[in-house]
Amino acid sequence: MATTIKTTQRMLPVTPMAPLNPLPKFAARVARPPIDGGLTPGERDGFGEHIDFRALPYAMQDRYAPEPSPQPVVVIELENEHFRAQFLPQYGGRLYSLWDKRTDRESLYCNNGIILRNLALRNAWFSGGIEWNFGHFGHTYLSCQDVFFAACTDERGEPFLRMYEFERCKQLTFQVDFHLPSGATALTAHFSVHNTLPQDVPIFLWTNIAIPEQKGMHVYSGTDEVIALKLDREPEKCYYFHGQLPWLLSKGQDASDPTSMKFATEYFFQNPHQAASAFEAAQYPDGRVFAERSTGNFPYRKMFCWGTHSGGQHWQRFLAGEGSGDYLEVQGGLAPTQVHSYFLAAQSVLHITQQFTQTDAPIPQGDYAAARADIQRVVDAALPVPDLAAMDARCRALSEKPADAILHTGYGFGALEAQRDPSLLPTHLSFPRGAVDQGEAAWAALLAGKASDDYAAFMVTPPWIALMERTEPKTAALWTQLGIAYLENDRMSDAQHAWEQALRIKRLPLALRNLACLHKQAGKLDEAIAALREAVGLLTDDDALRPYAEEYLTLLTDAGQYQAAFDYYHTLSAALQSEQRMRLCVAQSAYQLGDDAFLAALFATPFTVIKEGEQTVLEIWYLQAAKLRARELGVPLTDAIVREVRQTAVIPEHLDFWMA
Repeated sequence: MATTIKTTQRMLPVTPMAPLNPLPKFAARVARPPIDGGLTPGERDGFGEHIDFRALPYAMQDRYAPEPSPQPVVVIELENEHFRAQFLPQYGGRLYSLWDKRTDRESLYCNNGIILRNLALRNAWFSGGIEWNFGHFGHTYLSCQDVFFAACTDERGEPFLRMYEFERCKQLTFQVDFHLPSGATALTAHFSVHNTLPQDVPIFLWTNIAIPEQKGMHVYSGTDEVIALKLDREPEKCYYFHGQLPWLLSKGQDASDPTSMKFATEYFFQNPHQAASAFEAAQYPDGRVFAERSTGNFPYRKMFCWGTHSGGQHWQRFLAGEGSGDYLEVQGGLAPTQVHSYFLAAQSVLHITQQFTQTDAPIPQGDYAAARADIQRVVDAALPVPDLAAMDARCRALSEKPADAILHTGYGFGALEAQRDPSLLPTHLSFPRGAVDQGEAAWAALLAGKASDDYAAFMVTPPWIALMERTEPKTAALWTQLGIAYLENDRMSDAQHAWEQALRIKRLPLALRNLACLHKQAGKLDEAIAALREAVGLLTDDDALRPYAEEYLTLLTDAGQYQAAFDYYHTLSAALQSEQRMRLCVAQSAYQLGDDAFLAALFATPFTVIKEGEQTVLEIWYLQAAKLRARELGVPLTDAIVREVRQTAVIPEHLDFWMA
C-alpha cells in the first residue's frame, strides 16, 4: 500500500473551551528550587535552572466546561500498510492514535475523549497519545491550540507530514516531520528546532508517550542508573536522588513494574549519549512490547505512573473518565531530568530523530539485568540502530524542503513575526498572513505604527516593547500592554509608570488589576486590594467580571480579610457563585467564618478544576474534619486533634488528589 495523507473528522467527547483568560499570568518571581537529595556531582550541573513558571506572552486557557460533550475533531491521518497514525492539529498536533494494522491493536493509550484538566503551563491539558512537549518546563503551551500541518513529498515521491509552529515564549520555531514510508514498520518523527537568535536559549523538549498500564508489565531503557523524584505531601520535603533499578525505593519492590508502586513515581534513565542506549520499551504480560528509540543526542528517558493508592486511581479517572483504563507515561528528553536545563546554541538548528513501534517477544526469564538485556535485543531487532541512522540522514536532508500544501493553519503570530523581522523564521516554513485573526489584528496594526483601543493578545519581547514605545499617540490599551511587557521583563518602575499613564487616559480594569499585581509583589496588600476593588466595580458582565472576581477573592483571603471576601462573594450573581473555582476562592473564608453548610456543599462537589499539586480543598477538608471531631468530643480544637485526623481520616474519593 502506498503511503497516504488525509484530513478527516472524528466524533469525540470534548470539553468545550471558552475564550482565553484576558488577564496576563506574570512570571513567578519567587520559585521553590528542587531539592538535591543525593545526586552525583555530574548530575548537579544545570539542576533546577530555568524552570520558574512562565506563561506570557500566551494567555491562560482556564475557561472550559466541567463536562465533555460530543464534538467533531479534525484528524490528519498518515497511513501505510502497517500503521495508521492520527494527529489532532487543533490540540498541539497530539498523536492521538498509532494503530497497528498488522495485529489490529492500538500502540498507545487512547483517552476516550478530550477531557480538559488543569495540568499544563496554560492550564488546559488532556491525557493520552503522544504529546510533543517543547518550549518551557511543563506541559507545552501548544497543548490545546491549533498548529500548522502541511503535506510534503520526499525524494522518492512518497508523502510525509509536517507539523510546525513559532513558539512565542522562547522565540524559536519547532518543527516535526512525520515519516511512514511504504513498508515501514515504525513511525519516524524528525524534530528540527530553529534558533535564529544571536544568543543561546534554554529549552525544554520531551516526548510524552501515554501507554496502557497493566499489572505485571515492565519498563526498560538502556541503563539501570536513574534519577528519581521522591514525592511527599509537603512540597518542601520532595527531593531528587540517584538510584538504581530495580530496587529503587525498597528491597523487593521492583520499580520497573509501575503497578508495584503505591504512590505516584517518576524516574529518569541516565543513558549515555548513543542511539544504542537511547530507547525505552514496555513489555506486557502477553508478550507485547511497545518500543521507541532515538538518535543519541536525545538520550534520557522517563517513567511516570500515578500509583495504586486511592489518590493515584482517582487521578486516572479524573483525567480520562470511566472506561478508558489506566495509563502510564514513558518519555524521551534532552536533559538528565525535566528540572535540568539544556541550551540551544545561537544561530543553530537541533535535529533529533525518534521512532515508535510495537512488536511481540517472549517474556524474559531471570533477574532484572538479564531481562533488560533481552529487551534491548528485542528493540535492536525492531528498531535497528543502522536503520535509525539512515532514516535520520534522510530526514535531515528533507527537513528544509518546502511543503506542497498547508493542511491546517496554526496561529497568526508567526506571520506577525515574519512581517516584523523575516530573518527570525526559517524560510522553508510558510506562515501566511491570512493566519492572522481578529485577536491578532491589533498587533498587525502596530507594525504599521497605529495604536488600538483593544488588544486580545500579549507581546512581551524587547522588539515589540520597542515598537510600543515609539508608537504615538498611545492609547490607554497600548500603555497597558506596554506595562505588561515591562513587568514580564522585570522593569517594575516602568510598568507602574505605564499603567498610571493608561489610567490617566481611561480607568481600564486591566490596568488597575495589573497595578494590583505590582502592589502585591511589593507586599502592599492594602494598595493591591484597593486597585482590584475599583477594577471589579467597573465590570458588570459576568464573563468580563469572572477572572477579576477570582483574583479579588484570592487577594482578600491572602490578606486575612475573610469576612470581606465572603461578603463580596455573596454580591456575585448566582451563576458566578456556583462556579467551582469561585467557590474554592472562598473556601478558606468559609472555614474561618464557620459556615459549615457552605463547606459541606463544597466537599460534596466532584471538582474538575483542581490543579496538579493543588492542596487547598484537601487542607480545608482536614481542618473542618478536625473541628467537627473536636465538637463531637466536646473539647477545643487543638493541633493534636488535627494531627490525629490527618493520620486516620479517610478522604472522600472524589477529593483525594494526593500523589504521595
